[in-house]
Amino acid sequence: MTRLQLLLATLLLASCAATGTPRRDDVFDRIAPGMTREDVRAMAGSPDNVMPFPLSGNTSWGWLYWDQFGYYVEFSVTFAPDGRVLSKTYRRLNDGGKRD
Repeated sequence: MTRLQLLLATLLLASCAATGTPRRDDVFDRIAPGMTREDVRAMAGSPDNVMPFPLSGNTSWGWLYWDQFGYYVEFSVTFAPDGRVLSKTYRRLNDGGKRD
């Protein structure tokens, strides 16, 4: 594991411990279009990052976690201007494998 991966993993674990919300594939899989920000926060906890898109009025929330296959993943939800889920994506940030 590289230093960057170790740092990211440490920050991720600290963030999960602070929120108490489990970050697992099955939690993120249940997020669906039409859900409100409050619904998503109740299921997934506070996001690690928030990015507004002023021209469209959309906002993206992102969470970092290790998925069930050992990939370090950013899960992202895009909210429409009305505050409801428009879309969601997963993005793998490493090549997978063991986390240690």
